[in-house]
Amino acid sequence: MSSQAMNTEICDFDRTYIRWGFDTLIKAPITVSHKPPHTFNKVRVPAECLAEARDKKTGQTTSYLLGAACKTERVGVERDIWTDPNADFFPVVSAENSLVIKKWDRCDKGVMRYPESLGVQSERQFEKTSEAYTHFAMEINKRPGAVVDDIEEMIKILETGQLMVSRTTITTEHYDLLLEYPVKTVNWSPREKYYQVDTGPVLLPDLTLPTPEIHESFQLAYIAHTEKDWAEFLVRAPTPVSENIQVHHYSKSIRVDCTNNMIAVPTVS
Repeated sequence: MSSQAMNTEICDFDRTYIRWGFDTLIKAPITVSHKPPHTFNKVRVPAECLAEARDKKTGQTTSYLLGAACKTERVGVERDIWTDPNADFFPVVSAENSLVIKKWDRCDKGVMRYPESLGVQSERQFEKTSEAYTHFAMEINKRPGAVVDDIEEMIKILETGQLMVSRTTITTEHYDLLLEYPVKTVNWSPREKYYQVDTGPVLLPDLTLPTPEIHESFQLAYIAHTEKDWAEFLVRAPTPVSENIQVHHYSKSIRVDCTNNMIAVPTVS
C-alpha cells in the first residue's frame, strides 16, 4: 500500500459476526421447520454487509447486519442433515429486530413451521430478536482504512491481492443510509482508467419508508458502481418463470443517486 494515511474506520468483515442461539429448555424456537434434535444450539455467521441508518428526525443511528447465506439443516445428526425441501437462509438483524429471508425452489412453497400450529413458514419472517432467540449478539469490529480517490492509485491496489471495502451513502427524506461491503468482484482497465464494482449481496431497504419501518423492507441486492455519485442495484424479487410459478431472482434494476467510496484495507503483517 502507498504512504496514504489511514483516514477512516471501516467494518472488519473478517471479524464481524452475527451470533444467536436456541435453548429449548428456556422457550421453544419459533423460526424452525423441524423438531430440533438437541436442546441447545449456538450459531456464528459472518457478515456480508453493514448498513447504518441515521434517522434525520431523532439523530439516532441503527446498525443492521446481513449474514452470509447458508442452507436449512438439522444440526448434530448422524445423517439426513439437509432439510427437504431445502431453502437458502439469509439473516438480517439489528439489536432489536430479526428478519430471516428464505428462498426455496419457487415462491410460496408452503413449508410449515414446527410445530405446524405455528402455520406456514414465511419467506420473510420478521421477529423481535428477544422473542426469536434465547441468545443473540451483533459482533461488529472496525479497522483502519484509506479512502482511495485517485484512479491510478486504485488500479495499483487492484493489481495486488490487497483487500478493498466499498462504502455507499444514500440520502432520503427520512434518513442517511450508509452501506459497507467487501469488494469481491471488481473490473478495471489500466488503459482506459476506470473501475467497476460488481458485488453482493448487500442490503437495500425501501427508500421511501420512514426510518423505524425500513428493517422489515430490506431486500437482497447486488451493487455496481463506476462513479462516485451513482450506483445501480440489482434487487432480488419474485420473478415469473411460467404462468403459475415465480422464483426469487435478481431481476429488478434500480439506479440510485448516492456517494461511493473505495477504501483500501491495510495488509496485516
